[in-house]
Amino acid sequence: MTINLDDWGLKPAFTTTKTKGRLGRVISHISQFYTVVTEGGVITAQVQGRLKFRATTKLELPTVGDWVDVVGKTESDWRIASILPRETLLKRKVVGDKSASQPLASNIDKVLIMSGLDHNFNISRLERFLTLVFDSGASPVLILNKLDKCDDLESIKKELSVLNGTCPFYFTSALSGDGVDLLDEILLPQEAVVIIGS
Repeated sequence: MTINLDDWGLKPAFTTTKTKGRLGRVISHISQFYTVVTEGGVITAQVQGRLKFRATTKLELPTVGDWVDVVGKTESDWRIASILPRETLLKRKVVGDKSASQPLASNIDKVLIMSGLDHNFNISRLERFLTLVFDSGASPVLILNKLDKCDDLESIKKELSVLNGTCPFYFTSALSGDGVDLLDEILLPQEAVVIIGS
């Protein structure tokens, strides 16, 4: 089975980097195991010792979205030898440690920031999420869901005016389907998109 990595967001910048093994993209990370999609299929890999022991922070280890060089002595023993330079990196501060950051995802084109229009709506929280996204280098899009639960849309729009056009936003209702078709405008083929929010 051959997988077209263009469908996984492969860009020319990543194809010009020389790799020792297979080029792949990390699509999940659980404990020390990474699921990596390569042209040859989906594999499970661990971080090679040299990369692991040279890392001084979590930011120097693979995260979801990374393009990596995977090498293997056998088809069942894959190791991530290196991480290709990241275009974007979504990260947050580690709780209890003001100087450390935790990577959330890399090489992301867009970040959808979800928020309910019910009692969950909080403009300060949205501003914090926007700061994370702008710092990452990705493009933010606000998805304001539960339009069917919103009693005062004009008040919400007034609160959103403080964002001063920093990013597009969409009002949706997953229950009724209102506004959901507008998301086709922002969910483009071959773009990496993540969802954050509350």
